[in-house]
Amino acid sequence: MTQVSPRHGLRAVLRRRLPALFCTLLLLVAAGGAYIGMSRHAEAQLARDAQLRLSLVADTLNAAIKRIAGIPPLVGATGMVQSLLQHPDDENIRNATNDLLARTARANDLDDLFILDAQGVTQASSNFGEAGSFVGKDYSFRPYFQIARKNEQPVVSYYGVGVTTGRPGYFLASRIAFGPGPEDFGVAVAKTEFSRLESSWAEGGEHVLVSDADDVVFLSADPQFRYRPLKHLSHATLDTLNVEQRYARHAPGVVIDLLRDLPEGAIATREVPGTAWQITAVLPRGDRQWQPLAAALAVLLAGLLATLAAMTISQQRARRTADQRIKQDLERRVEERAAELVEAMSRLEAEMVERRQSEAELSKARDELIQAGKLASMGQAFAGLAHEINQPLAALKTYLSSTKLLIARGDTDSVTANLGVMDETVERLVQLSGDLKHLSRRSDNRLVEVDLAATARRVIGLMRFRIRDAGATVHETLDDEVWVIADQAHIEQIILNLLKNAVDVAADATCKDIMVQASLQNGMACLSVGDCGPGVPESARGRLFEPFFTTKGVGKGLGLGLAISYAIARDHGGVLRYERTPAGQTWFHLVLPARPATGQQEQHS
Repeated sequence: MTQVSPRHGLRAVLRRRLPALFCTLLLLVAAGGAYIGMSRHAEAQLARDAQLRLSLVADTLNAAIKRIAGIPPLVGATGMVQSLLQHPDDENIRNATNDLLARTARANDLDDLFILDAQGVTQASSNFGEAGSFVGKDYSFRPYFQIARKNEQPVVSYYGVGVTTGRPGYFLASRIAFGPGPEDFGVAVAKTEFSRLESSWAEGGEHVLVSDADDVVFLSADPQFRYRPLKHLSHATLDTLNVEQRYARHAPGVVIDLLRDLPEGAIATREVPGTAWQITAVLPRGDRQWQPLAAALAVLLAGLLATLAAMTISQQRARRTADQRIKQDLERRVEERAAELVEAMSRLEAEMVERRQSEAELSKARDELIQAGKLASMGQAFAGLAHEINQPLAALKTYLSSTKLLIARGDTDSVTANLGVMDETVERLVQLSGDLKHLSRRSDNRLVEVDLAATARRVIGLMRFRIRDAGATVHETLDDEVWVIADQAHIEQIILNLLKNAVDVAADATCKDIMVQASLQNGMACLSVGDCGPGVPESARGRLFEPFFTTKGVGKGLGLGLAISYAIARDHGGVLRYERTPAGQTWFHLVLPARPATGQQEQHS
């Protein structure tokens, strides 16, 4: 029996286990490399995303600032404001200036707009009628007044808490010079609050801080960070804040530790253009923190699978050739699949471009279809219009001939009477052509205030010849004003289609009555057109608003009128409904959101 020495036995064990140990070490190194590489990649991507998010937020804030940039200089240049500064004791000028500032503030969505004299005392304000009116208040301690008084900058910006209202806001001030003297000046100040901007940040889950030149945070999606510094403030800075009353009763709080107080993530900082402010955004890591570990585990799993595959191959040497062939086939398939994916991606990009082009062409075609349908409807509805135009023209011709004879005779009284009749006839033709031009114009896709009742009356007036030829009678039940916010041309298209259909039905019906109603019901504007015709068969009602579906005879319609009207109503947030009443009447109801009451009040004012 051969005896194996301990040294040779150890070497044999090492030879058997060395490959496994080497593979294990290699896997650990690869997993560590994957972890480090993915960590760096994730951090870099997080930093880029944070910068992008910061740019979006900064652009939003900058846009809100620029929106009011030109208002104080324009207000200060008005003659009324200059007159008030020259005559501060004239109450009539003060009242007129208060009204001007109030209107300007409402029109530009400003929170406050006021005028300071050379001593920093408010002479007029947009909130003159409120309990916390600025009129008579001394704001000479505010930096924006101090800088404007020294004439150091044409426009001065400042953010602080209002000492009168207690509400924070952005102040923009402009010096008003009305004379050559050093005290012949005033200051126009506009204030806007960023509370809506902060609310939008909070709703969007943003972690945003905006700090002033002294690193005190004054805007934040989270109220707990407001009026807290980003660093320790010196006594001089604290004294300045107190003198300016920049944040009123809000003393600077505990210093914010960005790494401790905010979620862990990438921190991006930049200056707000045109100001001394700094905006800071934090993009939390969220699920990204697991990416490095997932990458390391994936490498480990892949290494283990590769090791097991190698072990299996070594144990199955007989199948090496077959396995190699399978591997080559698999690689080929992977390459083919990769090529297919690349090709599919290219096709997808081409399809996306083609889809965008198709959508643009579809929108254009739809507008053209609406306009064509409108002109076609007008052509059918106004078939008798030529007679209405020819009749006044024939009358004009007769009166012209008569007037020539009267002039020859010297009968000036009769000439004057004839001219009056001809003037009325021309005015009638001008009105008729103006209504036709207004109705036939192409939509410019603008939403304006539209009175459904007035529009219905105008369309009925233009269709009176077609209505008369059909022997129909229109019964109007129209409220004085039924206002909606809509595209004027599109609303006229709906009313024209509904009224034309009713006239077509009345022409063949025993009952010639057509009913048109317009009213406000529960905050909705409703316009209804009804007739006494046979209505739409039960089996066809489900397809009533489908394109190219019609119950009329051949050559009497393309089936587009109701489909176009239904689509227009839906685009305006409304609905077009069909109703058959027990009394044997057919109704089409156009229901749209009514114009808000505040809009009506502003319209009347």
